[in-house]
Amino acid sequence: AGQTLYISNVNGVVATTDTTDVVRILGGGAVSVSLVDTVVGSAATDTVTMLGDDVTLAVSLVETVIGSAGTTDTLNLKGIGTVSVSAIESVIGTGSVDAVRLLGTGSVGVSAVDTVIGSAGSDDVTLLGSGPAVALSSVETVVGTTATGEIVRLGEPDLHLLAAGGGE
Repeated sequence: AGQTLYISNVNGVVATTDTTDVVRILGGGAVSVSLVDTVVGSAATDTVTMLGDDVTLAVSLVETVIGSAGTTDTLNLKGIGTVSVSAIESVIGTGSVDAVRLLGTGSVGVSAVDTVIGSAGSDDVTLLGSGPAVALSSVETVVGTTATGEIVRLGEPDLHLLAAGGGE
């Protein structure tokens, strides 16, 4: 069975290979995690850095998540709110009021996320499936799927829409 670890002023946590290990941050701060399945933040500001390659992590009450060196990091949001991300390839929201802020230029895939706010650079968002409407701001390119029912609310006039087939 998985474990729940309560931490304060801890720089890093390496969990077991169990699929249910949880870290709960007490009092805010930054922590790096490896083999952790879920991180629950505090009422203060929390930052989580993924260690290892191609990590899947669930978070709640965490303000910033930094991905690993891998190319398929996935972040699952377990509570509504805004999370700032860097080096994360996919974000799966709750389907409610989730906002993702991109900290650096790049690409991210989203599903069940309400809002995506791009960085100062060139950002690409790929819709990973039909779901609630997504609002985009400061995002230069959005790519849909072949599914029907995708709705994009534009927040910037210079957004380029691409269908899954590559047409503009």
